[in-house]
This record gives sequence, C-alpha cells and structure tokens, in this order.
Amino acid sequence: MRTLIKKAPIISSVIISIFFMVIAKLIGRAWVFGDGAVSLFLYEFVQMLLPFLLVLLCSDADVYKKGSMLKTFAAGGYLLVGQLLLLFIMFTETFFSEGTIWQTPVGIMFGIVSLFGIGFREESIFRGIVVNNIAKKYLGNRKGVYVTVLTSGFLFGAMHLSNLVLGVNPFSVVIQSVVAMASGFYLAAIYLRGGSLWALIIMHTLVDSASMFKASFTTNNGTMADAIGELSLSNLTPFFVLSLLTLFLLRKEKCDEIIERYKTAE
Repeated sequence: MRTLIKKAPIISSVIISIFFMVIAKLIGRAWVFGDGAVSLFLYEFVQMLLPFLLVLLCSDADVYKKGSMLKTFAAGGYLLVGQLLLLFIMFTETFFSEGTIWQTPVGIMFGIVSLFGIGFREESIFRGIVVNNIAKKYLGNRKGVYVTVLTSGFLFGAMHLSNLVLGVNPFSVVIQSVVAMASGFYLAAIYLRGGSLWALIIMHTLVDSASMFKASFTTNNGTMADAIGELSLSNLTPFFVLSLLTLFLLRKEKCDEIIERYKTAE
C-alpha cells in the first residue's frame, strides 16, 4: 500500500477516503451494543480508532506531533474567531429560547465527545493522510500547492455525499458537500501554513459545534439529519467566503514559504 501511496498519492487518497467512509458507515449500521452511555462512548472510541490506525498505516507515524499549534491557529484566525463568536451566539440564542430542553449532563458530554470525534476522524484522514501524501509528491512548486489543496478539498466535499444514506433531501446534501469542499480547501491551506493537525482538529470541532449546536445539546430542536435537511441555496455563501480566504492564505509569498518548509523537512 505504501508503494501505491508514494507513486500515486491521489489515487491512493481516493481509495483511502472511500474505504474510511464505507467502514465508518458499516460500523454505525452494525453497532449492536445498545444505546446506553457506555455503549455510546465506546462507539465513538471505535470510530476514532479507525482513522488513527489508517494514519499509522498510510502516513507518517508522527503526524500528530508535527507543526506549530500557534502558527496554525494564526493562519486560521478568521475561522477560529468566527466560529467562537458563532458558537457564543448559538449558545445565547438557545439558552434564552423558551421551551429549550437541554440534554442530560451525560448527553451533553456525549455531544462534545461526538463533535470532537468528527473533527478527529476527518482531519486525520483528509489532512493527516491525504494532504501529507499528496504534498510529498507534488509540493515542489505553486501548482503543486494548489493540486494538494484542491484534491483534498474535493475528496472532503465528496465524502459528505454519504449523508444521503440518512434519508436527507438530496439537494440539501449537495449543498452541504459543496460548502464542505470549500471548507476542505481552507483547512488544507491552514494545515500547509501551520502544520499542526491538533489545531485543525480543534477548529474543525468548533465549526461542527456551531453548526450542529442545537441538534447536539438539546432534545427538542431536531437531529443532525434535520439540520442538514434544512440547507438551501442561501447556505452557499460560505463556499465563496472560504474560497476567497483560501486564495488569500495561498498568495505567492506564502506558497513559497510552504514549498521551502516542505523542502527543508525532507
């Protein structure tokens, strides 16, 4: 497998992404250990174990140790500040809404673990494996930087099409996937600038926490599938904003810095 990854990182990235998506969905459908608290937390642990093992098999073993969290947070400053603000707004709006029924303490804790799990899984696969493997072959010039970012973002967006199995309105799933694709561009650019996977995991968790706050922490505001099903054309705005921010992060002098840093690392 490592030979294929080295010679054809894009093809191998597609294979790994599909494998991850299929196995994760099968685990979800085949889980037979009930819905108690212990079972739910065990389920999240198993779901996080899969991408961790894939990273060890298909990428650098020290991928979780690389990079600077400070530089990565700085590169993703707009995302970090924006999502913290949005999360505060969502909390305040929900807290002061009449009739809000919060999850139990265990339910809230599971919601936090679940949202963190999503960030951990997706960053491990799409930045930890996909971006790193493609970068090793193509990151010798500015074109290679864009190949790395665009490919990883496209795969990240395509992965969200798997939400069709939830029975959600297909149009809403496409909207989610398009926005996720732009998010993938932006997150890949941040990762190339700073190199810290843990910083990406934290930012990713904040994004999902803000977008799925009510579905994760209350019992009378619908499920995650309901939240996805409400998406419409008006929700495409982030696609354009994130795409522009990606171009800003990958301006010429910053691309040159990324290329030089990767050459030095080799």
